[in-house]
Amino acid sequence: MQRYPQRIIWVGLLLSTGGPSVAEGADCDTILDVSPQTDLTVASITAGRVHFVKDSSDNPSCPYAAALCRSKVYLVKGNLVILTKGWNDFVCAIFPSPKGHEWTGWLPSSSVARRPGVSPGQSGTG
Repeated sequence: MQRYPQRIIWVGLLLSTGGPSVAEGADCDTILDVSPQTDLTVASITAGRVHFVKDSSDNPSCPYAAALCRSKVYLVKGNLVILTKGWNDFVCAIFPSPKGHEWTGWLPSSSVARRPGVSPGQSGTG
């Protein structure tokens, strides 16, 4: 049985603020990527270890699958993330950790599986 993060509900608060629209380009930023019009999707990590990928504000060459774009932060199989947008072969993901930290960044699209029927406002138990 998978364990679901309890902090997915915080996205509802972001949506209610009426923040800016989805950012263009290769940057993945929680505040800029989430608006009332954003189609949020819950997904789970499918690979054993998946590193976040840096965006263009960290390095103009990123996001890209090269080692220079790999972040030290990684997720493991079964972790749940909230997807906000896609760019090339990457998806912008938010990971609200069980310890209360939120991590945001690009993940390879091939490393996540969307979970139909689970919305970001649910605790993941349904």
